Amino acid sequence: MDVQTTMRINELAKDLLTRGMAASSEEAYKMAEGIMQKQVLPNRPESVVVEKSEDKYRMLIERVSNRVDDELDKMKQQMLIMIKEIEKNTAVIAELKNRPVQTVHQAPARKPDVQTEIKAEKKEENHPRQGAFKPGDVDVNKIFYCGNK
Repeated sequence: MDVQTTMRINELAKDLLTRGMAASSEEAYKMAEGIMQKQVLPNRPESVVVEKSEDKYRMLIERVSNRVDDELDKMKQQMLIMIKEIEKNTAVIAELKNRPVQTVHQAPARKPDVQTEIKAEKKEENHPRQGAFKPGDVDVNKIFYCGNK
């Protein structure tokens, strides 16, 4: 028996089992063998394989072309929506350009009256960190300890 024939018999047996035409796998295998022996194919097995592969490729090409067509239709719809939005925006911009500019007349700002302020004398306090220290007031050696000298 040929490998391809065995594969066909196995596929047919599985199909018979799934459809409920056979009670067990052995019975399905016997039925599949009987069906395959009854079939007399005038064509050679190679041509059958070629026809099956051609059918598979045709189906794949149809699926891919359908997907591409669907994607193109979606893209066309999105492009139309975008074009409508752009046209709407350009119409709004043109309307805004044609609208006359309204000038708002504002009253001139009031100048504050010049008043003489009495400045209170500020008492300057010496902050301990910002005091009026002179370099001679603080000995550097007392601040930075460098060990025994």
